[in-house]
Parts: sequence; C-alpha cells; structure tokens
Amino acid sequence: MRDRPVPQTILVADIGTVWTHAALIERVAGVYRLAARVDAPTQANERVDLQASLGGALARLQQIVRRPLLDGEDTPILPRQGIQGADMLAVTTSAAKPLACALIGLTEDLSLGPGRAACGLAGTEIIDEIQLTLDRPLRHRALADLRTTPPDVIVMVGGVDTGPTRPFTGAAAVLATLYAGLAREARPVVVFAGNLEARRPVADALGPDFDYRVVENIHPRLGESHPQELQRELERIQNERHLPLLPGYAALSEWAGTPVMSSTAGLSIVLQFLSQQGRYGSRVLGLDAGASRTVALSCGIQDTPVLASGPGMINDLDHLLNGDGLARIRRWLPSPALEAAASALLRNRGLRPHTVLERPEEGLVLLAAAREALQFPLTALAAATDSDPGHADLIAARGGALCRSGSDGQTLLALLDAIQPRGVTGIILDRASIWPALGALAQREPLAALQVLEHDALHRVGAVCSIDGRGIAGRPACHYRIQDATGVQEGEVCWGTLARFPLGQGPAILRMEPVGAGRSRHESTLQPPLRVALPKEAPALIIDARGRPVRLADSDTERYEELETWSRTLR
Repeated sequence: MRDRPVPQTILVADIGTVWTHAALIERVAGVYRLAARVDAPTQANERVDLQASLGGALARLQQIVRRPLLDGEDTPILPRQGIQGADMLAVTTSAAKPLACALIGLTEDLSLGPGRAACGLAGTEIIDEIQLTLDRPLRHRALADLRTTPPDVIVMVGGVDTGPTRPFTGAAAVLATLYAGLAREARPVVVFAGNLEARRPVADALGPDFDYRVVENIHPRLGESHPQELQRELERIQNERHLPLLPGYAALSEWAGTPVMSSTAGLSIVLQFLSQQGRYGSRVLGLDAGASRTVALSCGIQDTPVLASGPGMINDLDHLLNGDGLARIRRWLPSPALEAAASALLRNRGLRPHTVLERPEEGLVLLAAAREALQFPLTALAAATDSDPGHADLIAARGGALCRSGSDGQTLLALLDAIQPRGVTGIILDRASIWPALGALAQREPLAALQVLEHDALHRVGAVCSIDGRGIAGRPACHYRIQDATGVQEGEVCWGTLARFPLGQGPAILRMEPVGAGRSRHESTLQPPLRVALPKEAPALIIDARGRPVRLADSDTERYEELETWSRTLR
C-alpha cells in the first residue's frame, strides 16, 4: 500500500562528461508526460561537478517552463511549493572514472583470459595482471607492486570448481601482509570469482580488515563462462567508490528521491523492461555511443543483461586515429571531398558530438566514426554471449554521436552498417536523452517512468528486414508483399540494395520469399518464405538486401556511388 503522496511533477537528469540532459515530467489527467527537456554543457574543472551541472541545466529548463525550479541559491526547490519546484528528483551520471583493477589468476588461458574479458565487459581499467603459476620470487615481486599503487579492486579468478585452493590462499596471505598498515577503507576491495572451494580459505587468509566479496565462479567448468555476477559486483563497487568522489555528489544524494546511479545501470533497467514487453520482442540490443565510452547491452526475458564497453567518442579518440582507424572511418563517406573533410576534422579539431555541428558533413563524419567505435563493444558482446548481437528483435540506440548527428535515415543507416542485424528488427532511438534517468526513476515511481517511456521517449525509426547470404548485385533477391491500412505494396528488391516502404497506421504484414534467378549457388543462404507482423508503431519498413556481411566495393568510384545510393534511399 502506498504510504507517500503521488508526485505531480518530477525532475530527472542524466549528467555526462560533456552534456547534462534534464527534463520535467508532469502528471496530467492521471498520466505522466514529458513536459519539457534541455541539454546544457556539463560543468567541470578537473572532474565533473554534479551539483553545478544540474544547476546549469535546471536554470535553462526553468526558462522554458516559465516557473522557478531553483531557489535563490541555485538549489532545486524540493518538494514543490505551489507552482515552484518539483516533488522529486532522479539523477544518473556517466562522469565517474573507471575502476582501476588488478587481476590475479592461475593460468593465462583458463584464468586471466576469461577474467580479462569479464572485467573489460564491466568497463574497468586493468592496470596489472599476476599469474599464480609464476616462480615464487616473481609472483611475490608482482604482488608487492600492488602496494606501491593500490588499485581500486583486486579480482581473483581461476580454477574450475573442486580445483586447487593453495595458490589463492598464498596470494591472499601476501596481500594481507602488504596492506597491513592501511586502514580498511584505503585497501582495495577484493572480489573472488574463482574456485568454489577456495572462497573460505581466501577469506581466512585475508583476515577481517578487507572488504572481501564473493561472486559466482566465472569459469566453473571447462567450456562454461559466467561473467554476469562479476560484472554486477564491479558496477556496484564503481557506484560505491567513484561516484561519491565527484564534486556535488553529496548534495545530489540529499536532494534525489532515488540513489544516484550510473547511466549504464539506469539504461539497463529500461532495456530490461523493453525486453519483457511482448510488443517489442524478447531480445533487445542496447547501444550507447557516449563521449566517455561506448556501450553494448544484451537483454532477454530470462537472461541477466550482459554488458560490453569500449573507448568513447572523445576521451579515447586515439584508438580511432591510430593505425588504420582513420581509413576505416573514411571508407563510410560517399565522396572524396567528405574524406578530405574527415581527415582535417579528426586531425585538427577532433570529434565533438557535444557541440552544435557547424556543417552537415560533420554529422556524416561523426556517424562514420560511430560505426567504427561501436565495433569494439559489439565484438566483446558477441564473445561474452557466444552469439551474434545482430540476432535481436529490437535495437535501442542512444548517444549524441548517433542521435544528434543526422536525420533518422542517416542514423538508421549507420546502425545497419555497424550491427548488420539479421531477420526482422525494430529500431528505436533515445532522441530525448532520457532513458538512463527514467531507469533511475523507475526504482521509486515505476508508473511514471513507464508512461513517459511509452508516450514520449521511444523515437521509432522503423522496422528492418535483413536478408542473409549473398547474391549477384543487381539481380532480384526477394519478392515482397506488404499489406497495411493503406493497401498493398508488392515487388522485388535486388541484391546490393536497400529499399524503404512507408507504413500506414495500424498493423502491417510482410510476406517475403527468395527469388531463384541470379543467386550465387555458393553464397546465397536465403531462408524459406517469410510471413511476419511488423511493429504497429513502425513508420517505415526497410528491406536490406546488401547481404551479410556487408561488403563495400573495392573501387573508390563504385564505393562512393553505392554509399550515396544507400544514403539517398533512407534520407
């Protein structure tokens, strides 16, 4: 039974390293709706200032809604006083630095390798790795280095269940000696994600002065991998250790009606909800092309969300510009003039998804870079789940690099190129930059979060039917028949092309079958005839007959032509 008043007005904010997104939610005729939203530059000196960033965003927001949200000291008016202020506040942030992690394991292949992958999926920065099968002097010297620069967390991995325990207890005893002079709060958190039998002996060897946590063995049996519980624990430690270090955290924690959480945690809550709604399909792939890091999240009805992260669009730009990174970005641009512009922009000015784009070509360059930046988390996610992320019912994407750099069609094309989905997939965008904050809000007011999400925060781009396999370019790949409220559209789509079909309001049915003529006998893997109901809210259907994987032409002239054709089709 509810024991508190129903909030009528709610403030939500997501504070990033570059932008702060704030919104006002109001309850009108019993339904929560998004009343107004703003983007404001995040305030930072050496670190992001959460309080100043929120204050700057709310100052802009109150100008739009034309009523006070801040008092004379730039403090949010909470709870509401008449028409001033709001009843509650929910905040997320992606501004905390990653955890510094030391990895201790038995062997390279069966311990450190899986541990490295699991910690990488959680977005930690691995600063040291120690293999316990090294000779004793080398092992102890490596462990002693952890005293010089203590990491935030030490993760111990290795050994299938029922495996050896002595190497772990020996390492734990050394750690207890190394940190004997440090207070408990100054010591690294020790997370044990290894052999089941070693849990208690390691705890005894460490003693009571460590923050010691146990999670499921990430490698309990040969051929099995379970990184999810370790991921969740590392996310929890991140929130406990690094979020409170951000300037203004204490004030926001006092004001907010829910705990301040990471943007990724808030996004995960929203994606889990979407996967549990039958209308969207059970398999949801979430993507966030952020300034500080890129994230890919896989969610299913029964599955624990799996997260993979990679370098961001600004803070770790070097990985895109070194080696063949610039060439990989340029290959997605449909003219030599744009390639030259990309070289100059990336070398001289850098990627700046947080500023107002000065020229249209900047958006195209940014989307080209997003295609490449997303490859790291998508590849890591495929390895973690042992499945193709492209097999998703719904792709939910956000981040300035994707949602603020071009039209819906240009963003859609970038997502198709980066993910190369298979089968029938819905595409939605977080154009309002509000999903993480709604995830935080859902912890206290789930109805408000749900109603705003459904009514105002799901920007539907369309449904995509992707044809697997490969055929001869220009020859018919499939015959389609689309029936919706406006009538019937029927015809053929050729290999190497994209086709876009506007849909009317209400349900639509797609019937599609392969065309035999012109298919390569060796490469075509088209499925049997298909009949599928398309999402009711999809504004358009896109048939992607470019095959899988998408292959760009070798000739520059041909590549420019096909890229321009694809872009023009979805424009």
